[in-house]
Amino acid sequence: MFVIFRMIRRIFYFCLFSLIFLNCLKTKKSPFDISHLGPFGFLAISIINSNNSRFYIPDSTLTFTKVQSTSVTLSWKSAVIPTASTGTYKAFYSLISDLDSVSLIESNGSAIQDYAANISQITFSNLIPNKYYYFNVIVQSSGSKLSYTKKCVQVFQDSTITDCSFDPLTIKGTLTTVVGTCGTNGITNGSFTSALLRDPLYLLAQGTNIYLTEGQNSSGGCAIRKLDMANSQTSTFAGVLGSCGYLDSSLTASQFRAPHGIAYDGTNFYVNEFFSGTGGYTVRKVTTTSVSTLAGVDNVSGYIDATGSTARFNNPIGMFFDGTSLYVGEVGNCRIRKLDPSTGAVTTYAGKGCPALTDTDGVGTSAMLNGGAGSIDSDGKYLYVAEMNNNRIRKIEISTGNITTLAGPSGCGTSACSSGSADGTGSAATFNSPHSLVYINKYLFVMDYGTGNLRRIDVSTGDTKTITTISNAFGLTFYNKKLYASLRAQYCIKSIE
Repeated sequence: MFVIFRMIRRIFYFCLFSLIFLNCLKTKKSPFDISHLGPFGFLAISIINSNNSRFYIPDSTLTFTKVQSTSVTLSWKSAVIPTASTGTYKAFYSLISDLDSVSLIESNGSAIQDYAANISQITFSNLIPNKYYYFNVIVQSSGSKLSYTKKCVQVFQDSTITDCSFDPLTIKGTLTTVVGTCGTNGITNGSFTSALLRDPLYLLAQGTNIYLTEGQNSSGGCAIRKLDMANSQTSTFAGVLGSCGYLDSSLTASQFRAPHGIAYDGTNFYVNEFFSGTGGYTVRKVTTTSVSTLAGVDNVSGYIDATGSTARFNNPIGMFFDGTSLYVGEVGNCRIRKLDPSTGAVTTYAGKGCPALTDTDGVGTSAMLNGGAGSIDSDGKYLYVAEMNNNRIRKIEISTGNITTLAGPSGCGTSACSSGSADGTGSAATFNSPHSLVYINKYLFVMDYGTGNLRRIDVSTGDTKTITTISNAFGLTFYNKKLYASLRAQYCIKSIE
């Protein structure tokens, strides 16, 4: 009888682990990852842990507390109530959905479970607001992954999160006018349908609002407008709408010349003052109560790495905040500068300077950037740059500063890369003055200002496709599963889905 029982047990084990192995081949997962096996997975983990009571599968629900604009606390319990000694869980996140590759793990930490409360917690900091984060909790034995629970959330600047089941490929190019009357300019606030815009440039989605910089076209708005998406209302956030000048003061009394690129660090906004013919060349800081000059001097251009008013810029345009530093693209200096928002210290991050009519890739200041960066966005590991004067999209590894060309012509030599609208992969694609881009879940969406073409680029391959054409489109942002574009010469904002 004992022999028969032992034989049946061996057959059962063989069948069970064969099932695990076959499912791993089917799903391309680690043989230790059994979360996709349903009830068999729990049975398998019980067998694996029969001689080790320390490890318990995390439950299927991960919860988030203490959510801030750049940090979040992840909590979980065991699927099986522990009865014995402590065990260690590993928690990590990635900005890329495929968590089976260790190389894609952006940050990790360990947490020892409190068996009295049956709960574990770990806090992740320095997150990039408005990005999709894939959080993962595993139990390990000798470095091997036994099981995991995964959840994806989008962390917003207003300290909220939402589930991120959005697929960027669902954006097909359907256009709807959201703010303003296309073809009619003005400087009127109010409901989205009654508001009028004069020179809508860059857009930045934060929480339930979209912030819009308005420049000096047709005497200009020269202010930062706030689009309240929840209530469909437009208001002036900073500056005096329709009054173009340069004045550091309170939010309602301050003046802007030609605000362009805009970024947010979770507390304050930062705006580039592009040259307007009467001044500019600075980076402004916008708090909840006032506007001040963080670096540079109004109407004084140049190239100096220094702090505050000693630093010099030449036509700063694109801007991005990565959780620690501001990155400022310069048209006039053909560089990307790095700015400490707490001190105003400016250093050169990338670009060799002007003239830069070559297509040289390289590390940091050994690479060439023609026109700096019209727009910058990131997936947390790389910065993506719209090289507007050279008609290309560049990719910069943040940790090393290594610059490569993701899409657009190569071998341009001493001439600017040719413009065009051809789809293709890598160097086969052509662009026409790409001014704005936004990263969403493995894809870049790029607005070609020269043609109005909205392009989609697979960041893993450089494959470029045209989604739709939006005449006069300039700025681009992503909010609540839709893209929003500013139509500069049409004076309105359209959604794209």
